[in-house]
Amino acid sequence: MKIKPYLIFVLIIWVHLIRAEDHWTLKQCLQAAYQANHLLKAADFQKKQSIMQLKASQAQRLPVVSLSSGYTRVGRLSTIEFSTGPGEPPRKLTFGTPNRMNLALQLQMPLFTWWRIDHAIQISQLSLQLNDLEKEKQKIAVTAQVLQAYYGALLAKKMLNLTEQNVQRTQKYLKITQKRFAAGQLPKFQLLRAQVQMQNDQSRLRTVQADYQKSLAYLAKVTGVEGKPIEPQGELQFTPLPYDEEEYLTRALTNRQELKQLDQQKIILQTQQKIVAAGNKPNLALVSNFSVLNGFNPMEPEKFYTNYNIGLQLSWPIFDSFNSHYQAKAVYYNNLALKEQKKEIEANIKLQIRQALISLEQAAQKIASQKANIELAQQALDLAQKQYDQGVVSSLDLIEAQKTLLQTEMGYWQAVFSHILNKIELAKAMADFSIFEDQL
Repeated sequence: MKIKPYLIFVLIIWVHLIRAEDHWTLKQCLQAAYQANHLLKAADFQKKQSIMQLKASQAQRLPVVSLSSGYTRVGRLSTIEFSTGPGEPPRKLTFGTPNRMNLALQLQMPLFTWWRIDHAIQISQLSLQLNDLEKEKQKIAVTAQVLQAYYGALLAKKMLNLTEQNVQRTQKYLKITQKRFAAGQLPKFQLLRAQVQMQNDQSRLRTVQADYQKSLAYLAKVTGVEGKPIEPQGELQFTPLPYDEEEYLTRALTNRQELKQLDQQKIILQTQQKIVAAGNKPNLALVSNFSVLNGFNPMEPEKFYTNYNIGLQLSWPIFDSFNSHYQAKAVYYNNLALKEQKKEIEANIKLQIRQALISLEQAAQKIASQKANIELAQQALDLAQKQYDQGVVSSLDLIEAQKTLLQTEMGYWQAVFSHILNKIELAKAMADFSIFEDQL
C-alpha cells in the first residue's frame, strides 16, 4: 500500500512532462527553427565554400609542382657518311633515336607578384565575412517569421477561448428561454430564435477551431517540426513600447546587415582596384625543372640521362590593350553605385522605423479604446441578461448585447496582436529583437 501513492505521483509527473513537451515556449520554437531552416543550413554550406576559396587563395603563395611526360616518333634522323679508308665502304653516323621519350618535373613558385596574392586573400576573407552577414540576415527573417507564427497561434487560441465563452453564454440563454417557453412566458418564435443563435454560435466555434488548427500547423511548419503537434505556451499581452525614433534609428543604422554588407563590398572594390592597378606591374617567380630523357648523347642515343635547371623568371606586361584602364573604370563606377544603394537603404530604414512607430501608436490607442469598450459592453450584457430574465427586454436585445461583447473582446485582442506585429516590424527594421527579451 505504500508503493501505490508513489506510483501515482510518478504517473502524474510523467503525464505533466509529456504535456509540457507539447506546449512550446517562444525560445523553444526559435531554437527549433534555427536548426531546421533550410536557408540557414545553406548559409553554413556557403560559408564552408568560402573557407575553401580562402584556402585556395592562400595556396597561391606555395610552389606548384607539375609532372609531364612525352613520346615522339621521329621519321628521319640526321646522318653523316664518311670514308674510313681506301677500298672500305663509307660508314654512316646517325644522330639521335627515332623513339624519343622524356619525363619532366617542374616547380614554379611566385616570389613577388606586386601584392596581387595578398589582395586576393583579403578579398576571400571579406567574402567569408559577407557570408556571415548573409546568415545573420536570414536568421533575422526566420526570427520574425517564428514570432509572427507564434503570436498568431496565441491570437487564434484567444479567439477560440472567447468563442467558447460566447457559446456558453448562448447555452445559458437557451436554457432560460426553454424554461420560460415551457412556463408559457415566451412565444415559440423566441425559442426558435434562441435555437438558431445556438446553431450559429456553434458553427462559428467550429470555424474558429479550424483556424486555430491551421495556425498550429503553420507554427509547426516554420519551426521545422511538421507532424508533431505543438502548442504555444503563454498568453497574448500588451507591452507598451517607448516612442524613441532617434534611438531606434541609430540602432538600425548600426545593426542592419545590408549596410554592413555594402561596407564590406566597398572594401572588396578597393582591394580589387589595387589588383587592377597591379595588372601591368612585373612578376618574379622561381622556376626549376628536373627531367629524364633519351637522345641527349648522339653517341649513345638510346641511353637515358637526367638533367635539371633552376632560375628566376621575370614577366612584365608592357601593353595590355588598355585592359587595366577599363577595369579600373569599372571598379570606380561600381563604387559610385554602392554609394547610391547605401543612401537608398538608409532612406528605407528611416521610413520603416517611422511607419512602425506610427502603427504602434495607433495600435496602442485602439487597445486603450477597446479595453474601455469591453467594460461598457460587459455592463450592457449584464444589464440585458438581468432585464431579459425579468422579461423587460426581448431576446433580440440580449443577442445583440452578446454579439457586441464578443466583437469588442475580439477587437481588443486583434489590436494587441497588431501591436505585436508592429513591434516585430520595428525589430526587423533594427535587426535587433531585444524588445522581446522578456518573452525570450
